[in-house]
Amino acid sequence: MSELKKFTDVYNCDSITLNVTDGCNIACRYCFEHDKHPAIMKPQTAIDIVDAAYNKVSSVVGTFTINIFGGEPLLNWPAIKAVLDHCAEKKDKTKMGITTNLTLLTDEMIKYFDDYEVMLMVSIDGIKKVHDRNRCGTYDTVVKNIHRLIDAGLGLFIEARLTIMPEDAKYAAEGVKELIEMGINNLCPMAVVDVPWSKEQLAELKQCY
Repeated sequence: MSELKKFTDVYNCDSITLNVTDGCNIACRYCFEHDKHPAIMKPQTAIDIVDAAYNKVSSVVGTFTINIFGGEPLLNWPAIKAVLDHCAEKKDKTKMGITTNLTLLTDEMIKYFDDYEVMLMVSIDGIKKVHDRNRCGTYDTVVKNIHRLIDAGLGLFIEARLTIMPEDAKYAAEGVKELIEMGINNLCPMAVVDVPWSKEQLAELKQCY
């Protein structure tokens, strides 16, 4: 039997995904996390994980990316803030991206996102009636917060994630148009794949693309 190699001997990782909480403040129709619980990662644990990962690969990569995920990661702002401050203090070559429903945005978060150029993958499913049906009526809050980020000059840091259910495929192009008019230039429309699609719905999706 050949000797097992270390992961870092085989892969030159330049990123990690840090799940800072399993909790979420909304319950989307298509969420794959069916057993949510409000587990929260301690700030020091997040720092220790980032340090361990960064120290192992920083010598072989340029910029190291920290992807923050959940649940809804902004529920654990203390851990995110701690990692940003820690990496800045150490002068690590890192960048951060956060996948968020953007319902919990604060002025302090906006300042940190600006100071550290944090990329934001924002879940917004296009037009209001589609988003509100799938994402618990949060459209107005999310749009208001998108405009707050854009007004702060952070529009380039936003990528919109449109999750497309089969019955909403016919609205996808309209949703993309609305988001572009809102001032978002980076979009990621993604169809839900763990539910059945009819031939008609697939044709609608193809037409929208």
